[in-house]
Amino acid sequence: MLAAIRDNNPVIYLESKPLYRTLKGYVPPGDGVVPLGQAALARSGSDLSIITYGAMLQQALAAAARLAGDGIECDVVDLRTLKPLDVEAVLATARKTGKVLVVHAANRLVGVGAEVAALIAEQAFEWLDAPVQRLGGLDTPVPFSPPLEDAYRPDAEKIYTAARQNHAQGCTSSHLAASDRAGQCDACAPAPDDPGDDGVGECTYARIRYWRIALRRAVPRQLHCGQG
Repeated sequence: MLAAIRDNNPVIYLESKPLYRTLKGYVPPGDGVVPLGQAALARSGSDLSIITYGAMLQQALAAAARLAGDGIECDVVDLRTLKPLDVEAVLATARKTGKVLVVHAANRLVGVGAEVAALIAEQAFEWLDAPVQRLGGLDTPVPFSPPLEDAYRPDAEKIYTAARQNHAQGCTSSHLAASDRAGQCDACAPAPDDPGDDGVGECTYARIRYWRIALRRAVPRQLHCGQG
């Protein structure tokens, strides 16, 4: 809020009413200004990225703690600002884990999650090991009744379920080998003496990722040779 007040441009500050009655915390002395356009990494992991903001951050952190008990470590990114959007933070976490779940309390249809998903698809597609998944509010007016409101918006349980489904898709990041043959899945790769081994393995996501990265690396060399 302080950053919004002090900014010379018009800034829309969105408050989440559910936080008024559900969240308490320590307020450090001083200004404590949150920079506009700068996301925060609320939790670090390597298996799945959960990108969220506002009231859904606490729900995402609760889900991530539960997922850690299942052996799934999550990156939880708090966008904090929607415009300007921290593009680098979004792309960095997508490239890090290869699997992304975008969560927001607003309607899923035409929501912020669609913009984030499009950004990742355009600029980090070759790093993905599964489709970007979105979790948002139902496509209805926000209900006034507390039970109906709880049914309307995502919570830790819904995030946990969606994250489990997302993580189950494709090849897990823990299988991806840190080798020159980017995208190889050790768990799915054929035996070294397999005559049909093309160096990629049988995992569909690993094969797609391998050839996407290989093509991306080859194109600049071809262009350079053409210019030479």
